[in-house]
Formats: sequence, structure tokens, C-alpha cells
Amino acid sequence: MLSDEDETIMLNLAGKKRGEVAPDLPKYIMSREYVSAALRTARDLDASEEEWQQFVDELKKRKGD
Repeated sequence: MLSDEDETIMLNLAGKKRGEVAPDLPKYIMSREYVSAALRTARDLDASEEEWQQFVDELKKRKGD
């Protein structure tokens, strides 16, 4: 059985190999309009890796709550 981290790596690799988004993400993105809005905003503002990492870090803090 793969760890969560290894599964994420494998899904990302599968998406890259196909030239697509990782296979676990399209349904999530399409079912939540705010996710598409966030992605478009980040694209339009050319969000940096550092800005995205800050966003991810903030979300991960909720695991500890």
C-alpha cells in the first residue's frame, strides 16, 4: 500500500505523462466553482510558487485544529 505522499507523487506523474492534470483533480475542480475561480485568479496574477506554498501551508494548519 502506498503512503499518501507516494500516491500523490504517482498521480502527479500520471498526469504529467498524459499532459493532463493529475487524474484525482478534475472532478474536484469541476464540482467546486470557487476552485476554478481561485486557479484563474492565481493565473491572472501570475501567483508565484511561494504564494501558492503559503496558501497550502495555511490550509494544512487546519489539520492541527
